[in-house]
Amino acid sequence: MGRLAFLFLTVTLAACSRQPAGQQDPADALDNAARQSDPEAASELHNAADAARDMNISENISDPDSFAQNSLQAAGNQE
Repeated sequence: MGRLAFLFLTVTLAACSRQPAGQQDPADALDNAARQSDPEAASELHNAADAARDMNISENISDPDSFAQNSLQAAGNQE
């Protein structure tokens, strides 16, 4: 189930992008994914978005080791 949720969140993140792939603000991308997630994952994603803003993270969200991707994986692993 966790892998399915992770896959869904990853696809959702890519679909929500209004800018070229990888160029969306990580905090906005995480908030977008949170709005389309179950409550537990949404809470974790909103917290990650807040952390991204606090740390002023601006990186390519398509990078497999990016803050956004790691946050999505963590939220997808919620049981």
